[in-house]
This record gives sequence, C-alpha cells and structure tokens, in this order.
Amino acid sequence: MKFIHVAKNQEICVTTASRKKPSEAELLKLASMHPGLETKAHVRVVLQANGFAGSQTNIEALLAAHRKLRELKSRAAEKRLERRLGHLPQACSANTQQTKEVLLPLGTPFQRLEAAREQAVIAAAKQCIKHGASGGTRFVVRVTTEPSDVRYSVALGSNCSTYAGRFAGWVANVDCHFITVPRDWRIRVERERLAVAGGMLTLDAQRLQDVDGIKLYKATWAKQSRGYKVELCHGVLAVFTGHIIHAKNVDDAVASARKKLKSLFNKAMKTWATLDDDYQDGTCQDNACTLDVTSEDARKTGASAREIEAWCHAVGIDTSLKAAPVRCVLKALSLRPDPKPLMAVNEAIERCIPKADV
Repeated sequence: MKFIHVAKNQEICVTTASRKKPSEAELLKLASMHPGLETKAHVRVVLQANGFAGSQTNIEALLAAHRKLRELKSRAAEKRLERRLGHLPQACSANTQQTKEVLLPLGTPFQRLEAAREQAVIAAAKQCIKHGASGGTRFVVRVTTEPSDVRYSVALGSNCSTYAGRFAGWVANVDCHFITVPRDWRIRVERERLAVAGGMLTLDAQRLQDVDGIKLYKATWAKQSRGYKVELCHGVLAVFTGHIIHAKNVDDAVASARKKLKSLFNKAMKTWATLDDDYQDGTCQDNACTLDVTSEDARKTGASAREIEAWCHAVGIDTSLKAAPVRCVLKALSLRPDPKPLMAVNEAIERCIPKADV
C-alpha cells in the first residue's frame, strides 16, 4: 500500500469516514514518512488521508510508533558498534588518572580553630567536673585575653519537658557550665599536658622560672565541690618526673616537690640496695641484667642530649661512657638533685627488677 505525505498545515478533504485500523508495520511506515509529528490534529489528518480511522486509539498508536522510531534512530550508532564489535567500547580521555576532590571543612580557619578549642575545653571539663543532670547538660565556652576574667561557674535550672506519659510535667534538673579560658588555652595549657592535673581542670597556666629542674606555673584551676558546685582556685603548679603538685605559692610548691623527690630518691635507693645485695650474694647471675644507667634510660625520660651532658659535667660523670653505675648516679643525685636523672635511675631499676626477681 502506498501512503501519501501530509504536511503539517495541509488541508485534506475526506469524503468517507473509514474504520480501518493500521497494523504495526503501517504505523512505522507512516511515522518514518512524517518525522515532524507533534500534534494530535496533524496525526488525525495523516491517518484519515491514508485511509485509516482518526480515532483516539489510532492516534495514540501512531504517536507511540513515532517515539519508538525516534529512539531506534538515536541508538542506531550504538547498535551498529555493538553488532560489529560484540560490545560497546568505553569512552576514555587523554588524562586517565583520576584525582579525588579535596573537600575543606566548613567555616573559615579562624572558626575551625575556635571550634577545636571549644571541643578540647569541654572534653577536659567532662573528665573531672560533674555533669549530666536528668534534664540535660549545656557547656558554654568563652575566651578572654585578661587572666582575671578566667573562671568556671555552674548554673542549675529546671526543665518540665523531659518526662512524658504519667510523669509529664515533672521537673528535671539542668546543669549549665560556663567556662572562660584564655584565647591561647591550647598552647599554654593543653600543649603542656596540664589540661587535667590531679583530677582538676586547669583553666590557665603561665610559665615561671624553673627551680632545680622543677617546672613552675602560675595557674588557675577548677575543682569539684559538693553537688554540681565548682570551686575556683589560684596558685602554683609544680611539674616534675610525671608528677603535678598544686600549691598556694612558689615556696610551698617547691617544698612539696622536693619532698616528693626525696621520697622517690629513698625508694630508688632502697630498691637499688636490694638489687645490689642480690648481685653481691650471687642470687642474680644474669649478665644481661646490669645495674647501670644508660643514655637510653635518660632519653626515655624526655631529656635531651644537652641536658644529659650538662648534668653529667656538673656532677663529674664521664660522658664518653655509654653507661654509669647506679651507685655513682645516686651519689651524684644526693649532691645535686634533679628530676630527670632520678627518672632515668627508676627506668634502669625497672628494667632490672623482672630479671633480678626481687
């Protein structure tokens, strides 16, 4: 059957109405002859001009055939490649190396530093200050440049929307913590490992002059009181051999530190005497277990090579030797006390204790 092409705006005079329904092949033939089918009025004219009924069913069928034919033409190139190669080749670019996007955190660098400081202060406060009331907990961290403004306060409130059901309307306590710290708290306190000292929160610490190897800080700290109350204290921190002492002033801090050092020295002397007796009696025959303080023991305490040499020269120990007997080091400590050599002696004794079986 031959079909005629009907333009979009062409008028066709149909004398008799037909009820003929086109087949699928006829629909595809009409669709290929009329690539610009867009409106249903044009579709009806095309059907009627070629001897078919202009019903709604035939119109929808011809439009569907037109869409199918358009889709087949758009995929003709892919079908041809797939038929010839057996598969569709993947598109590739000259730069085959894929680079991952680097996504920066939200906010400006200043805002991210503020958020990091706030998180560090809150994490330290939660370790030593009571929190977690039934109605909720809130931490507010402020910064200051004035040491006198450093403080820690807790305000108790109430919340009537915590409980539900039969307990709806009951009052629940809410604890709000207001913390004011220096702007450089992470440098002055956290970096010095003083954020939580002796179960108390250090709010501020200013370095003072060392005394006999004891680090001193003028500090402000907060300690837990009764209930949710917090007591604010001002004084001096003494830091030595991994110990931290809180005191009211420099004299008390140095005196307490020296007392603690003396206690550690006496303990080391007692342990060394026991080990020395075992060596003299022949109880410990392991040659690998020596009663010598090595430079490695000193480095484990965090002392630098210059600090080790300076102390050895001050007490008359030969620095060309890699190790010194504990007897000589303890005798030198009795004349010139220093925390780091004492820590080195303890390291040496702890190294020998398991092998000497004391």
